Amino acid sequence: MMEQEVLIRKKQRQEIKYSDVLKMALMLKEGDINKLVRNLQGRGDSHLKEAVIVEATEPTRLQKLLLTGPIWTDKQYKEVLEAREHFNRFRT
Repeated sequence: MMEQEVLIRKKQRQEIKYSDVLKMALMLKEGDINKLVRNLQGRGDSHLKEAVIVEATEPTRLQKLLLTGPIWTDKQYKEVLEAREHFNRFRT
């Protein structure tokens, strides 16, 4: 009986667009996405062996600050390095 069910399912298999699968996968909870990736990796498909489990979490406040915070220009960075060098010489 099980073999018949498998054959029926194979006959009823429909083509699903990758974009539709991706949309459905992104609607899953974080833990379920990780389970899905592990399940696909366990199938032995060589192209999935390199897949990385990505946690879909909001960035922390620190991450947001680091990603959007101010940056130094090359000139400012050079000035800081020169100042550190001066302080290091002064301390010794």
